[in-house]
Amino acid sequence: MELLLSHKEGILYGLLGFIIFGWLLAKIPGILIAWCIAKVDAAYAKGDTADDRFLTAFLRFSMAFFVWVEEKYGADWASKLELKIKTYASVIPIGPFQIQVSANTTKIMEFVKKMYDLGKQAAAKEIEQHEEPPTP
Repeated sequence: MELLLSHKEGILYGLLGFIIFGWLLAKIPGILIAWCIAKVDAAYAKGDTADDRFLTAFLRFSMAFFVWVEEKYGADWASKLELKIKTYASVIPIGPFQIQVSANTTKIMEFVKKMYDLGKQAAAKEIEQHEEPPTP
């Protein structure tokens, strides 16, 4: 008990850092997607028709990529990727890094899956908002 009391500041800082890191890990996907949406909206707001068409084409490409991933690897693509990461992590020569990657593979994949889902939703929303009516 005396050991804990003598290191209470270090323990408190470690706990605070752990909480902040966990909060950031939970919030980063939403922050990144919101930033990307703001940048896309700002690009559309400039009013340059050529840039708008290019941006819409890029968003359509992104949607095509999402569709390709789901068709190529199926609906459980994330679990397949997780197995690949675990396989590759087992051959990483740096021990602590290998242990860290192997132990956190599920959390890494949750992050990737959340970014994928948010990106897919954001791209679809932006395409829908800025779709040009077909010209006759």
